[in-house]
Amino acid sequence: MRAMVLITLPTQWPKNMSNLNALQKQIQKSTGDALKQLEAIRQQIIECDDEVQWLNSSPLPLADALANVDAFISESATTPGLRQFFYERPLNEQPLTVEGKRRDDHQLQVVDGFVAGFQSQEVDLSGVLCGLFPELIRDALLKQVKCESPNIEAGPPRAERSKLIAEAKQRRIDLEYQEEAIIDQAERSGLRGFYRRQDVNPEIVLMRAA
Repeated sequence: MRAMVLITLPTQWPKNMSNLNALQKQIQKSTGDALKQLEAIRQQIIECDDEVQWLNSSPLPLADALANVDAFISESATTPGLRQFFYERPLNEQPLTVEGKRRDDHQLQVVDGFVAGFQSQEVDLSGVLCGLFPELIRDALLKQVKCESPNIEAGPPRAERSKLIAEAKQRRIDLEYQEEAIIDQAERSGLRGFYRRQDVNPEIVLMRAA
């Protein structure tokens, strides 16, 4: 944690111009130091926000990716995957994303990973394939994931992310308290140029003012 810059001002007004110039220089130096620290703290706040966003969106390491493959196979190979053949549209009633063309022989055809019937209906093929050939599909996906892994800039494991996010958010709160302390002291000293961020946490401002 950075040491706080204290804005110290003389308790007595100078009696001559020389002392007045010295006072002005002291105020300017103290103000400049405080503003530099304020800017440094705000940069750290931005870094905390970036870290949280990265932890929420960064790719998972290989072990978690392989676990996701297993979960995908288990979830896809279900009875509802076959029931979709009994309906004009998929069971989730979402708009069709791939348009199949009518076949005169009324046979199914594969269009971009979907099965298209003679009524221009698409059904998700993953559930069918995973249900019929789970080990085959699993092995193929695991092989492709492992091959792609060296090209992925992965973040930390899934199990560690909640703790890391909580720590980053707590650091942000601590930094905001330091930020508000500098601004509060500057206001009490009658200094200018110390403004709050537009996205400042109002709870911290109110707690500091209480």
